[in-house]
Amino acid sequence: MRLFEDPATTSKIPVLERPAFARVAAAAHPGDTLTVSELFRLCRDLVDIHNVRAWCQARGLALRVLSGPLSNFHDLAASDTRPRIC
Repeated sequence: MRLFEDPATTSKIPVLERPAFARVAAAAHPGDTLTVSELFRLCRDLVDIHNVRAWCQARGLALRVLSGPLSNFHDLAASDTRPRIC
């Protein structure tokens, strides 16, 4: 497990453009799981949430949320890019 954080980054910067996310991208491999303590610590708007999930799917990564809204969410179908309504 590796920890990545942007301690002074504003939520106004899209998550995919943040310095720590660039480090995540460099370290991630297909089959890895991107785990976040709380989804809103990673991103706050629906477009960003969708972009992170699509980014994970495109790279064969799973997305896991530990607490808060969508807690216990673990996107097991990371390689399944079909749209779903939940």
